[in-house]
Amino acid sequence: LPRSPSLSLALPRSCDPGRPSKIPKFLSFETNTMPAAPGSTLDETPERFQAELEFINALASPDYLSHLSQQRTFESDAFLRYLKDLHSCWSQPAYAQYVIYPHALCFLELLQVPEFRSRIGTTAFKEAVHAQQFYAWAFSLRRRLEAVNAKDTSGTKGVDPEQHAV
Repeated sequence: LPRSPSLSLALPRSCDPGRPSKIPKFLSFETNTMPAAPGSTLDETPERFQAELEFINALASPDYLSHLSQQRTFESDAFLRYLKDLHSCWSQPAYAQYVIYPHALCFLELLQVPEFRSRIGTTAFKEAVHAQQFYAWAFSLRRRLEAVNAKDTSGTKGVDPEQHAV
């Protein structure tokens, strides 16, 4: 995959000195496909950063969260520690600026709550979460378009929110 210029400029360092030096086995890639530079830990490599970023972005999908729940992934103490570690690091602005889907950070925070982890595995709850996610996105777009129109003082017609409403 081509690297984004923003990712190769300055990768954030580990947030916590006690942060695990390896990605859990169920998330790791083949070690021969991403060798670490001599003298560095896996935590300092762009591959680790990219792997964590891709995983964080995948958490924006209620379907994926439901799949993880149905596979009983949330019952693993190691996985829950990994989620807690990701939450502590990726909620900081130095990391959060790279997250493409902001709902991923919201879901990462919700995954810290046992009730959410147990309920996301049910179809009805997953669909309700997905609907709320959709409405948040749709109305956020409407508010942004209305804000653009309110600031338009040039006398020309702004963007019509009805044409962009989903």
